[in-house]
Amino acid sequence: MNLSEYQRAKSGTLALRLEPRAKFKFTGQDRVRYLNGQTTNDVRSLRPGQAQHSCVCNTKARMDAEIHLAATADALWVDADATLSDSLGLRFEKYIIADDVLLENVSASWNLYHVIGAEPAAAAASMSFPSNRFGLPGYDLWIPGDNEAPTCASPETVELLRIRQGIPLWGRDMTPDHLPPEAGLEPDAISYSKGCYIGQEIIARLKSVGQVARRLVQLSGDGALPATLPMPCFADGVEVGQATSAALDPETGRLFVLAMIKRNHSQPGCSLTVGGCNLQVLDRSQK
Repeated sequence: MNLSEYQRAKSGTLALRLEPRAKFKFTGQDRVRYLNGQTTNDVRSLRPGQAQHSCVCNTKARMDAEIHLAATADALWVDADATLSDSLGLRFEKYIIADDVLLENVSASWNLYHVIGAEPAAAAASMSFPSNRFGLPGYDLWIPGDNEAPTCASPETVELLRIRQGIPLWGRDMTPDHLPPEAGLEPDAISYSKGCYIGQEIIARLKSVGQVARRLVQLSGDGALPATLPMPCFADGVEVGQATSAALDPETGRLFVLAMIKRNHSQPGCSLTVGGCNLQVLDRSQK
């Protein structure tokens, strides 16, 4: 891993290329009301120039997608994992019944980047929105596909930053089998006061009960990268979960791992073994 590139990406002098991503544009007078009934966050709170993290769930509150939304004066913009381009588009279309909403898949016409730190110069992007999608203050950049791209870090550096910051990846660390609270998304992707949306009753019930059966955790300690992933995690010789992402921090040499762990072993400070390495569960609020 190139330490200099990693530090430049963290400081915002290199952009993070997020492609490929599925991207959708919603227009029409009912777009806010419609998407508010589809997602876990409060779309009504968005103002032009703002963005938010959210999820799309089925009736059992399992995730159909983890998404980011952004608002302009005349549209709402949604991005999700590239593998969801078809299925998420069909899901959105299914619930547009008598709504004044026009849905357009704009995946091919826009490219998406992220810059940590200060907002880039206006000329660098057609649209920019404040976003902490890497767990740090930064900006998402929506740039037309035929425009010049910013100077970017390598995909390996983007992946390292993601894991180091404890950000789960769709299809690896979180899947349609998971509930948003299991993936640790409740701090900024779930509104518990917005009212009805698909899956809302179950998510509200989980909030009142105060627990889920498993949780995504970030582990750290001394050790080498696991030979393969996913890999089982053990507590006192008993398997308690699966490690799904891992990276070595080039600044400290420490190993960082994301893993879905049974609730009783997911508290900060718990010791787990992954691939022969003794690691501790971190407090994800203190990255």
